[in-house]
Amino acid sequence: MSDKSDCPPPPTGDPDPAVLAAQAKERPEGATVYPGPDDPPIDRLSQCGFITGLSNVAKLKGASVINDLNAPDPPMANIATVASVFSFDDPDHPYVELDSVADFTIPPSKTAFLIYGFMPTTATMRLTALGPMTVITTGIGAELYVTTIYGKQDLRLTDVKVNGQPMDVGSGCRAKAPLQIKLVGTNRSGLDGVVTPKDYAIQEGGPLAQDDLYIPPFTGCRTPAGEDLSALFTSAISGHGNSLNLIQGPLCAPLADPKYCTPHIPYPVPPHR
Repeated sequence: MSDKSDCPPPPTGDPDPAVLAAQAKERPEGATVYPGPDDPPIDRLSQCGFITGLSNVAKLKGASVINDLNAPDPPMANIATVASVFSFDDPDHPYVELDSVADFTIPPSKTAFLIYGFMPTTATMRLTALGPMTVITTGIGAELYVTTIYGKQDLRLTDVKVNGQPMDVGSGCRAKAPLQIKLVGTNRSGLDGVVTPKDYAIQEGGPLAQDDLYIPPFTGCRTPAGEDLSALFTSAISGHGNSLNLIQGPLCAPLADPKYCTPHIPYPVPPHR
């Protein structure tokens, strides 16, 4: 259990316009968006909780821990709803959507891999969020509830060691382009009335996954002597077939429902894969 019993201030920033534009194509014609263009923004109410999990890199044939809950003071995710969309024109197919923004600072994690298939190498992978994450939840009544979390992360490598010996690759060793995060959580209880451990809901938590996370080629991995090692890291790490497998614990909602914050915000049970 965590000794934290309150949330930080709500996240700032707005949902990704490209994500909202794509979601708008899925809405029924004439759906109501609140707040509208002439309405004041919704007061943001902070909700927070712990997330942990595994980052599986296909070429490494292994996984790195994301947000080790055994580490001192692991960070929490923080989320606030900024808009809702609804349509009840078709009683057989009502539509409800919640749009939110979230912050989650992922601590650096150690990873191990083989360069050329035989040179044991370790490095620290650092992920930095490029703006807030966009969270879209859809579903109502006897339907499938789906939550999708979008975000962009800058990936850098530091503290590289080859055969146990430090290798200075500079401060700019990074993926050429941001990682495109698209985590999905589903809840089928609205379909069959049965709640299972595989179900996800923002307030209660549950499993979130991304089954094909693309890691772009690396650039800027240069030794003090000028040798460019970017191609080595690209060969060892980059490509498709990687995955994220996370578990979110229940959210603390201090203003909406204080019982979730007393006396501790619970850790989730880490995933296994």
